[in-house]
Amino acid sequence: MKMVVVTGAPRTGTTFVGKIIGYSHKANYIWEPFNCNYRQGIQDYYPYVGLGSNERKKELYTKLTDDLLSFKNLKAVIKPPRNRDGFLKVILKRIGINRTMLSYSMAKIKMILGQSDRLVAKDPVAVFLSRFLIENYNAKVVVCVRHPCAVALSRKRLGWGFDLSAWKNQDDLWVDYILNQIGPPPENGDQLALSAWHWKACYYHFIHLENDYPENLIFVRHEDICYRPAGEFKRIYDFLDLHWVTKIENKVMYYTTGNESEVRTPVSVIKRRDSKKLALGWKQHFTNNDVQRIREVTIPAGEYFYNENIFWDL
Repeated sequence: MKMVVVTGAPRTGTTFVGKIIGYSHKANYIWEPFNCNYRQGIQDYYPYVGLGSNERKKELYTKLTDDLLSFKNLKAVIKPPRNRDGFLKVILKRIGINRTMLSYSMAKIKMILGQSDRLVAKDPVAVFLSRFLIENYNAKVVVCVRHPCAVALSRKRLGWGFDLSAWKNQDDLWVDYILNQIGPPPENGDQLALSAWHWKACYYHFIHLENDYPENLIFVRHEDICYRPAGEFKRIYDFLDLHWVTKIENKVMYYTTGNESEVRTPVSVIKRRDSKKLALGWKQHFTNNDVQRIREVTIPAGEYFYNENIFWDL
């Protein structure tokens, strides 16, 4: 089975892009199969496999990927019921069923029925697995990119902090990539600078990956989808050799022509939004000094993806 990976830093639209690709009859959509919070067996948060990785780790993620592509041994992480969970959700969790487990079952049924020829894995925490998946599985990688200021604002609204222990616990990731290529994170508690540094860490390696495997990689800017949704998704479908049809185009236009720009939803749900207002809405919440600090921290990745003045001038 062919493999498509939809990835990018969190809060960049990976869920929306992944689900629109998943509307193709040839696609079998899976939600975050490399996230240790949702799938059993994944041992790292933001897993990395590179030159410095040991054989045990390479073998582990080879088996996990093989199992994913064959829909074998897919077991969901079942978290304990929460106070806000409804009665039915509590009962299902207690017997070992949740949304992730149901999605695995539905995807396996679709595969058995022969209704798809490629797996679409939407997973922002798979950013550092991209090279491994291209080199070993000839994966097609759709990289969702969103302006670092917009990502910083979205994380702030959600109250998301930064726990880098999962990165530091992977010696290969921390030494091979972070310290040798990105540099250490800011240490002064500056959340804006840390968000920009995190964004740079997620995207810098894609620049080199594009040079090595241009036929396997496509960059999709969030802002381009906001302004030209149908055109951008047709470009993605063409890259993935999927048939673009009016029914899917209508779904894209429906979801991008809502009345609100910011809609609070669970991370796995997509809602209608006014995409044009969403594109640069972050400018109302930053000062020129804030923007320039983010711009400096994200060099060279920020300039690579956003070299137009409109993305840095308030």
